[in-house]
Amino acid sequence: MAGADAEGSFYIELCKNPIRFDPVDKVTGVFYDDANKQVFAVRSQGAMGVVVKGPEEGNTISFRMESRGDVVSIKFSPDRKILGVQRSSKSVGKSTRINGFVWVSSTEIAFITDHGLEFYQANKRTLKCIKTINLTVNWFVWLAESSMLLLATGGLSNTLNPFVFKPGLGTVIKLPKFEVDLQSISKQSKLALLERDVIIAKMDSPARKTDVLRLDMSGRFAINIIDNLVVVHHQASRTSMIFDIQLEGESDGFCRLVKFLLLRQDSKPVILKVCSNMLLPGHQATLFVIAQVFDMLNKVYQAQIETEMQTLVESKTDVYKRRVIIDQSDMYTHVFSVFEDNKDIKYKFMVAVLIEYIRSLSHFTIPVQHYLYELIINILVHNNCFYQLHQFLQYHVLSDSKPVGLFNVVSRKCLPSSSSACTGHVKEAAMNTEDNMLYYTVYKFFEQRNQKLRGNPKFQPGELGTWLKQFE
Repeated sequence: MAGADAEGSFYIELCKNPIRFDPVDKVTGVFYDDANKQVFAVRSQGAMGVVVKGPEEGNTISFRMESRGDVVSIKFSPDRKILGVQRSSKSVGKSTRINGFVWVSSTEIAFITDHGLEFYQANKRTLKCIKTINLTVNWFVWLAESSMLLLATGGLSNTLNPFVFKPGLGTVIKLPKFEVDLQSISKQSKLALLERDVIIAKMDSPARKTDVLRLDMSGRFAINIIDNLVVVHHQASRTSMIFDIQLEGESDGFCRLVKFLLLRQDSKPVILKVCSNMLLPGHQATLFVIAQVFDMLNKVYQAQIETEMQTLVESKTDVYKRRVIIDQSDMYTHVFSVFEDNKDIKYKFMVAVLIEYIRSLSHFTIPVQHYLYELIINILVHNNCFYQLHQFLQYHVLSDSKPVGLFNVVSRKCLPSSSSACTGHVKEAAMNTEDNMLYYTVYKFFEQRNQKLRGNPKFQPGELGTWLKQFE
């Protein structure tokens, strides 16, 4: 999450409940297992105790180990039944160095050596070799979420070899290798790609170069991938930069807020709040900006509708399910409701905003719900704008429908007379037509509206006043 301190400086908080542990010193060594998200604090090589903490509060593990030398790496299996401890870079083979190990599953473990990859099945106290891959390896990076292993080879360590494991099946698949572009190498220094310079995110296709992130800084960096955002931390300046590589085109460091939020998970309440605020006096956006926001929302809305109307492969359907969808009901209930709650908003602005939203829906061929037309008509009638209402009806700005047909009748009856003679109350005007079918049509329309907005067709007490009583 992001926030600001008392001085107004912004900061990034990666976790609401950070893991706290003893600092590294001559006695204590600290290790992090990114697969299980656990921090190990090892005192005196384990003889004075090992404390393991994870993101869940109150889930602390403490134990002791025999002192058999320095601890190089320590990790629990996914089910936390087996503890793996590496104390040396040596193995049985005299010429092989162990770079590290990863738990593929609760019963499978992979050792990465300078000579390649060794894949084993763990059975109690024994290991059974499943597969060996020979490769000169400089270092490796592991992503537990997708069981992907990246082995760096070559003189500059910039040739990366991806492997994907199938946990529990004893299977490992080699993907096409690729090279990482490096800056020109000077004769005085040998530039190589380092392990700390590489981070893996989930890949849906073979690796390829898609984006260049301009940092305009030098020194050491750390990288996090959070909610499809690339967060780059610069150690020297103690600053962090956020990149969203899903945004289209080249960025100058700024974007409209809604486009950014549409690509985040669980952002729907925030988007609705932003849209609501941009209609309030003092915060009102221009109609041009509002139109752009509506188009952003409805472009995603249309894609969701099309997905629901056709049979797609499961993986693509899942992608759309993860996207944030803001539909007409959301806008009516959480955004346009400010028109009733805030009496300082000018009615001309209300109408212009609603017409712009309807235009956007029509542009993306999304059928407009009747309650949006009703809201416009009520605003116009309430403000005695019968001529404008008549124009909207005549030029089909408001689409043909039963409720619109009713108001068409009302407008024809009201326009010849003065505004005061026609109360502006559509329901009363419907009653004055002395048309029982029209009564029924209007009544059923408002029942359907209530069902859509409240989940119940019943009217609230006093909502339709005298007209409802007489009709019932």
